[in-house]
Amino acid sequence: MDIFGSFALLLALGAAVYAFVGGIAGIATRRPLLTKTARNSGMAVFGLVTLAVATIEYAFFTDDFSLAYVAGHSNRALPLYYKFSAHWAYAVLGWGGYWAWDPVENAALLPWITGTAFLHSVMMQEKRGMMKVWNVWLVFVTFMLCILGTSLTRTGIVSSVHAFAESSIGGWFFTFLGIILLVCLAAWFKNRDYLRSDNQLDSLVSRESSFLFNNLILLAACFAVLWGTLFPVISEAVNGSKISVGPPFFNKVNVPIALFLLLLTGVGPLLAWRKTSYDALRRNFAWPLAGGAVAGAVACALGFRELYPLICLILSVFVTLTIAAEFYRGARVIASRDGTNILTAVGELTMRNTRRYGGYVIHFGMVLIFVGISGQAFNRDIQKEMNIGDTIAIGPYTILCQNYDQPSTAVYTADRAALEVFRNGKSEMMLYPEHRVYLASQVPETEVAIESTPLRDLYVVYAGASPETGKPVIHAYLNPLVKWIWFGGIVVVLGTGLAMFPNRGAALVLRAATQGAWSETVSAQTAPASAPIRRSDAND
Repeated sequence: MDIFGSFALLLALGAAVYAFVGGIAGIATRRPLLTKTARNSGMAVFGLVTLAVATIEYAFFTDDFSLAYVAGHSNRALPLYYKFSAHWAYAVLGWGGYWAWDPVENAALLPWITGTAFLHSVMMQEKRGMMKVWNVWLVFVTFMLCILGTSLTRTGIVSSVHAFAESSIGGWFFTFLGIILLVCLAAWFKNRDYLRSDNQLDSLVSRESSFLFNNLILLAACFAVLWGTLFPVISEAVNGSKISVGPPFFNKVNVPIALFLLLLTGVGPLLAWRKTSYDALRRNFAWPLAGGAVAGAVACALGFRELYPLICLILSVFVTLTIAAEFYRGARVIASRDGTNILTAVGELTMRNTRRYGGYVIHFGMVLIFVGISGQAFNRDIQKEMNIGDTIAIGPYTILCQNYDQPSTAVYTADRAALEVFRNGKSEMMLYPEHRVYLASQVPETEVAIESTPLRDLYVVYAGASPETGKPVIHAYLNPLVKWIWFGGIVVVLGTGLAMFPNRGAALVLRAATQGAWSETVSAQTAPASAPIRRSDAND
């Protein structure tokens, strides 16, 4: 099987080279067939690499220790789900957080930012023939950032817990990036006459301007994250010492940027193309702004004083109301015309323009994510040496240490704490955090115990014994609203699928004719050969 996997990788390399060279040749010679075969070769790379991955997975599942990679990361006693995930062999790397501004995490974020900018500005190109150069370069930069992110995981240029290896292949990556840049420059220069805008910006108060500001802010965020990620490399090249920047820098720069993007998410749908009148502004913004203000006032009355979370709450309500208004206005027209209820009309409206309303669903998913992130301002944690019978109080919870034991399996040995969790004086659950040592590799690992609800997540960690006293140490974290990030991510995925779904169009359907009517039609020979037609949905 290893030969099969290697052969698949070699074929993938050949297909990638042909896709690259053939694509350039097809564009240069303007031969559609050559361009099509290059595109098909690019898709074949995905299939061939998938076959290679399936081969190594098969080797893990069958304990084929003739492969050094399998022998180094697996054993016969390893459960199947760990064998499946052995290109990432740890189960728990950390706890109490979901984003640490790690360099490799940042590298994954960068192409997402530029790709999002493209998806917004391409609508300006479709509607008004504007921002063509922007769109071309956003596509170019997105691809180059993908390659840059891959290089960060493979070369060890920056220190990261997610980096897979430190190797000498960095020169190959950066040579490839240089070639890509030259090709992109040549493609842009050759086609610059076709990339001129058909129209100009008519007004700052328009949907075009909101897309423009959206792109500028996204690119500012991209530059800030890229600069902070590569700053250790830049500082070493300039003064010979690596200077790293941590989460405080990224948060200070990107939190205001993110809030401004959230504002634009709500403003954009309320603006018209070309120019928005004052009456339209007043009519469209009145009640979403009022709703956001009321939400802010209620939060302040309840003791909500953190500035950025308060702004996030106001903007989240504002954006949610603008999205709801967009659905309601369109659905009300359909409901009054067809005599249906408002929910049926919302479904009909959505399926008639899936890309537009799928985009609104994505925006709502982002609102949920922003709400979840804002909960980070209220995170709590406490660490304490705990004997049997000791307690920890954190938020509404009281944690009582019931017992310690030492379970073992064929894979690991462990020290485990049995902790009873009370809320408002009532027992709610038992949690069992562990500190494990895996037998095959002798690697220690912490298994966190988690209790997750829509309002908060409770993480409890057995941190081992105190070096001073030898007593067990328990570390508890209470993080509000983490589930909202997951909910938001699910909504974003659903909205993306909806946006990719084809619009529901009207169809012409033949109505079945009765036998008598058919006889009369044939005898008279004055009616059309087919029965009267009606418009109907595709599902009729």
